[in-house]
Amino acid sequence: LASLVRDRVPRPLNQTLGNAMKDLQWSNPKGIDTTKPFIYLIQIFSEDGRSYKYVGKARSASRLDEYIRNIKKIFNNKPRGATQGYRAVHFALAKACEFGWKYSIQPIESVAQENLNARERILTIEHKCNLNGAKTWHVDQFSSLTIEQLLRIQ
Repeated sequence: LASLVRDRVPRPLNQTLGNAMKDLQWSNPKGIDTTKPFIYLIQIFSEDGRSYKYVGKARSASRLDEYIRNIKKIFNNKPRGATQGYRAVHFALAKACEFGWKYSIQPIESVAQENLNARERILTIEHKCNLNGAKTWHVDQFSSLTIEQLLRIQ
């Protein structure tokens, strides 16, 4: 996969940004109430059939909208925040946009506020997530990172 990412020519950045922003969206096929706490799953599927997964928790739909804003920031070479770096899931989604990989961002279950953390941990294990982790990167590192460097070692 490392050679696939390095050897494949990405779309020109201005074309990537236009296509990525036109297509980047989340969906809610299960009809989860996103005005109440919920767990979401992000999946990315590379050309070679590998999948990359991330489970997160949210208190409202604005959390999912934040991913779209963060991808826009990455393509505009802007930092995530004054002190925050981008997490693996942000860069992996941006790589998916850059290379035209398929992805999904969707709520998967409603959860009581007091159970959010525990349920997130359980579902991270159940879905065999490889993008959950504490490491962050600066926006300037995006073009030099491969998808493997973003993965949490299991």
